[in-house]
Amino acid sequence: MNPVLAEGRTVVRDRYVPSSLVLQTLDGVDPAYLRQINAFAAAPDLTVILIGDPGRCAQRAARRGGYSRFHRLTADDRQREHDLYREVARQWADLGRRVLHHHVAAEPPGQVVAAILPHLPSRP
Repeated sequence: MNPVLAEGRTVVRDRYVPSSLVLQTLDGVDPAYLRQINAFAAAPDLTVILIGDPGRCAQRAARRGGYSRFHRLTADDRQREHDLYREVARQWADLGRRVLHHHVAAEPPGQVVAAILPHLPSRP
């Protein structure tokens, strides 16, 4: 077990198996292979998948500047990414994992945090 988790602390990761499945599928890697190599990854207590409108995401990325290849996706790629996250969320839930799939419209960050906090597992 991760020593930090063993201490009863909460670990938050900004990327995990679902994002790997989506992003590497966009890269053309076979999803069956991705599921196989991630089969023994530790399952989180809660997976939070934030989904935004693909057009709005493109606008936000453009304002920040394209510092990675994921910020330079075409509109079709962005829609595919959006659809893949929905599919991965469904698959993850079908495996019995706790998934919070939250659509972020025009919510400010504080509202998104407020939507997530009640779903976080409590630690002793």
